[in-house]
Amino acid sequence: AAPSPATAPAGGLPQQPTSHLQGHSQCVSSITWADEGSLFSGGWDHSVRRWDAATGINTDTYNGSKVVCCVATPPPSQGSNGLVAFGCSDKVLRVWDSRAKSSSNEGLAVKHLPAHAGWLVSVAWCPNSAHHVATASHDHTIKLWDLRCLVPLATLASHTDKALCVTWLGGSSQLASGGADCKLRTYTLDQPL
Repeated sequence: AAPSPATAPAGGLPQQPTSHLQGHSQCVSSITWADEGSLFSGGWDHSVRRWDAATGINTDTYNGSKVVCCVATPPPSQGSNGLVAFGCSDKVLRVWDSRAKSSSNEGLAVKHLPAHAGWLVSVAWCPNSAHHVATASHDHTIKLWDLRCLVPLATLASHTDKALCVTWLGGSSQLASGGADCKLRTYTLDQPL
């Protein structure tokens, strides 16, 4: 018998989800795998959530005050399991170490980096570094960060409208970005990070 339309494979993938992760109260705007066993999600409910992928359990939550637009984790090869960088509508780059609690055990270990003059809508972790990310913003810029510092390493202002996305190309010496100006931009760093 032919498979039913609801479960027929599409390119080898089932058409039905294998699990449902529930916890966000508003739109989920971004998701990233932290490793094979866990993932992070960000949403319009102002939260970033860490999930156990096998059980579907929300294992930790950061509750902020602004819409979360994007989340990114370092590559598993960098050994920073539990670390997530995320951008919000308040223009701040945040880095949350979900493994650490504050000394009072009530707050979470979150670093705030004043980042942009517009919404921070995309963040990409450098594939070869546990310390470097790139961000894109509605302020038309792409910024490079060393998360151990409070100021960006560089600001790339080549878009003439909102920058909407950023990604690393291969290693740590090239970036690409896209924007509302209908352009893709590529950048080659003078020295790899």
